[in-house]
Amino acid sequence: HQKAYLFNTASVYYEDIKLHAGYIEIDFGKDLVFATSIKDSAGKDSQLPVFEQGADKFTAGKMTYNFKLLI
Repeated sequence: HQKAYLFNTASVYYEDIKLHAGYIEIDFGKDLVFATSIKDSAGKDSQLPVFEQGADKFTAGKMTYNFKLLI
């Protein structure tokens, strides 16, 4: 299915981009990356996605981006 799944303190690095999250799914067929938090033992969201590029840094509950457009 041309997908990669990363769980628990997942990280992806590409050129000047860093993405950290509890769960990251990479769809190579659609050129998409999806990141979301995971639940901790108390059922609360933890490891929210953090996207960094250069001096910019964003945190969100969920995020999806097209990495083909980044090339």
